[in-house]
Amino acid sequence: MGRLIIHVQADSLAHKYGVKAGMRLSALNGNENFDIIDYLQASACPIISLGFESGQQIEIENSFDAPIGISFESATVDNVMKCANNCIFCFISQLPEGMRESLYVRDDDYRLSFLTGNFITLTNASRQTLDRIAENMLSPLYISVHTLDPGLRAYMLGNRNAGDIAGMLEYLAQCNIMLNLQFVLCPGINDGQALASSFEKLLPIIGSIESAACVPVGLTKHRQGLASLRAFAPSEARDAISIIDSYRMKAYELCGRHVFSAADEFYIISGTELPGEAYYEGYPQYENGVGIARSFIDEAKQAAAKLARLRGRGKASAALVTGTLAYPIIKEACALISSKAKGIELEAIAAENRFFGSSITVSGLLAGSDIASAISVSKKADVIVPSSALSDEGLFLDGMGIGELGKITGKRIHVSDASGAELVRTITALRH
Repeated sequence: MGRLIIHVQADSLAHKYGVKAGMRLSALNGNENFDIIDYLQASACPIISLGFESGQQIEIENSFDAPIGISFESATVDNVMKCANNCIFCFISQLPEGMRESLYVRDDDYRLSFLTGNFITLTNASRQTLDRIAENMLSPLYISVHTLDPGLRAYMLGNRNAGDIAGMLEYLAQCNIMLNLQFVLCPGINDGQALASSFEKLLPIIGSIESAACVPVGLTKHRQGLASLRAFAPSEARDAISIIDSYRMKAYELCGRHVFSAADEFYIISGTELPGEAYYEGYPQYENGVGIARSFIDEAKQAAAKLARLRGRGKASAALVTGTLAYPIIKEACALISSKAKGIELEAIAAENRFFGSSITVSGLLAGSDIASAISVSKKADVIVPSSALSDEGLFLDGMGIGELGKITGKRIHVSDASGAELVRTITALRH
């Protein structure tokens, strides 16, 4: 089946040789079973041969000073590999009906892991797949491990073929593939001694692990008919941090890096002070919620200092929306900036997650309706919402857009990420 081309980059090699959007590529350098990895490799070939479903043939002489420039309908060019698991903690299984279709896609594709940092389980990876990863040096990879106990992993992933993760990790490590590992912890199941045992089994390959992060299970109110799970109690969160800290020391002794880390949620749930920047060793799992709070606190201090230096640049008054988990941190940051920067008044607003349930506390999973309810009581005309809650198309999880949110609430809606630099830009724009 031909691969549909949806865009051709201007001034690219493909554009120069007459390739257009809407054409279907059926062969690449004579290979009819090509994917995104083959496409990327083709960029290093002196001649790039393109065969189209229409029968047309185009040979591109590679100048190596411009990209091929083709974008395909599918991110992997061919079909995305789907998840074969039925995880007891799967967030997609906890979604209500009626949301946008893309949210229900269960991908588990090693190519997306390499290209975009998607976490994969490797349960659908054959030995041939592992060999291809090694041969093409698809490194680093992002892998959802959860536990190295074969029986427990098979249970947690709902897949009897999920047990041999230790052997797969060892093979990839031997092939010099660097690994970023994720452990979704469910209290009473894969934490405690089970977690310590998993970490112990990773120590022989610790030099090949860039990071191994633990995040607490997320539970929505839409869990009817699913496995019985519960959230972490503060004492259990402290116990998890203690185990992680003990193995951080072991890892450092073996490879000079601490490797293991806990998501921000564990510290906030437990009431434990967040670690300093050095703990995160470059924030390799920032997008996984590991270090976002620390980064924001530090950048908020820098933002306050920068805004304080911009005297006489006008006033700004806005409400900053966050989830209930990070509210104390955001509130403190808003107070700091407001006290340091003359003419700036920031108010922190905690939006309770009614769409998924109050146990979901992170800002990235807030629906537009949740934010609308939270900001309706604010007197601020300008509201800053977190970009993490929006899709690439600018939609919240319930399908509401920025324009609709503004219309419903009568507020001027602005979007900012969790960085101090972006917050400075947003506030500076409000000043003008």
